[in-house]
Amino acid sequence: CHHVISWDLRMEAHGGKFVLVLLVAVFVTRGLSDSLQRVVSAREQERLKQLLLADSNWNDLHTSYLAIKGLESLGTDIPRELARKACDNIGTPDDLEAIFYASSLSKLLGNNCKVTISGVETKLKENLKEKAKVTTLYYATLSLNNFNIAFDKGAVLSLLTAALDSDDSPFSAGLAFKVAALLHAEEIDVSTLYDSIEDVINQADESDTTLNFESGLAVTATVTVGAFELSMSVGKAPVISEEHIIKLGNYFVVNRNTGSVEDASYVLQALGTLGNSKFYRPTALLLASNRPITATNTELKVRFTDILDRPLGKASVKATSIDDPDGENVLTKNQFTLDSDGITYSIPLYPNIVQPGIYDVQLRCVRVCAFVRACVRACVCICQLNLGGADVHWVFNACVVAFRSTSPTNKVFLPMLC
Repeated sequence: CHHVISWDLRMEAHGGKFVLVLLVAVFVTRGLSDSLQRVVSAREQERLKQLLLADSNWNDLHTSYLAIKGLESLGTDIPRELARKACDNIGTPDDLEAIFYASSLSKLLGNNCKVTISGVETKLKENLKEKAKVTTLYYATLSLNNFNIAFDKGAVLSLLTAALDSDDSPFSAGLAFKVAALLHAEEIDVSTLYDSIEDVINQADESDTTLNFESGLAVTATVTVGAFELSMSVGKAPVISEEHIIKLGNYFVVNRNTGSVEDASYVLQALGTLGNSKFYRPTALLLASNRPITATNTELKVRFTDILDRPLGKASVKATSIDDPDGENVLTKNQFTLDSDGITYSIPLYPNIVQPGIYDVQLRCVRVCAFVRACVRACVCICQLNLGGADVHWVFNACVVAFRSTSPTNKVFLPMLC
């Protein structure tokens, strides 16, 4: 088994003596991609939020823009003093990229940040020309939209198509998806670009659990967000398999611990896009507690959440099978019960399962109304310990006992390796 979800291992003392304790550890297996490997907790989201809110991030247009986009994905209001600082930094931009960031900040901050640039319409439209690069068309088109300046959207689509013929990199494709989403709002036919989403995604590097582009986080996030924005605009699900959406989600979750403002922004933009999608929301069926299963803590508890650790409403969580080390199904009850917190589901294991060894548990969760589901196959490792004064540790996926007792009558049952 791989991707260990570790549980604390301990022994209970009763009357000054160590007695039998039933201990369970769950190891999520490889190759099952109906569920996220893990999610981004509220605490982790708060850390990213505070990273973006640091005063030093609001000293230039680019970083301010990234910070606001990331915070917007969390639904965080921008503090007035930071909004004012970002707006004061706009100045009088004259190059295309600076105009894009200035106009975007003005739009994001609303009435509190008005930007006036002399001759801006001419400056922007002169970039809508033959042989213009995708990045140029992206900056110019979105800036025109930010300023509510009309432009020939059909012509932009033709220029964009030609630009992609000479530069079909994933990053350019992601920017093109964003432009196409804007164009389709005006009833421009962007079906060719929409259909190309699948081909672009298929260029990504794929592992057992993640999917990402070699160029890194910014490119992977740009493609993901752009693909979903375009899909939302045309009103159809993105041409991305559910398995690939889960793997993209895993990739962004893996990058949650970044200390970079730019990376944090891209992570949050992607997480917000996946977590709020009306087409398919990657979900997770994960352990709810690291407490061991004991005679006083008898239930296996799981959480069914979205990628941002938010509840998905009442669902049906079932154990479809619990096979003992001999391959016999020892399932006595399969339906998990929803706890009072509205997000945790539990099922009793003890004292129905006491034989030491590795148990193959298959779980399934279905939320019909929201069209989301999760399936997990796990190995449940059960150790029976009756050791006076023994130290017990988990090392990788083995239950290892370091003896300190001198009593020859002590026995230990080690589970098979999962």
